[in-house]
Amino acid sequence: MRCYLRDLASNDRQGLAGLMAATGQGAHVTAHDLVHAKDARSGVASAWFAQNPVDPTNASVQITFADGATWDGGLYNMVSFAPQGPNEWRMAIGSDWE
Repeated sequence: MRCYLRDLASNDRQGLAGLMAATGQGAHVTAHDLVHAKDARSGVASAWFAQNPVDPTNASVQITFADGATWDGGLYNMVSFAPQGPNEWRMAIGSDWE
């Protein structure tokens, strides 16, 4: 989350792309992904995570920004897309998730 919030606050599309759970070629960060950039700059944020009870490769996250704005999204372990893929969690942001 720290990397996501840092990249969001600085409008770093390349950094956000590295955190994106891309499921196909051509996936990219969109303007929709930057909606909370101002909120990310407002101060310390908190995040709440909930593991999906029926899918261990999926979780939900809710971020509450210092200014009170919230963002709800998903996290995916990339092994869910390719069993031989990396065992790392990425965010459901970008053009694949809109």
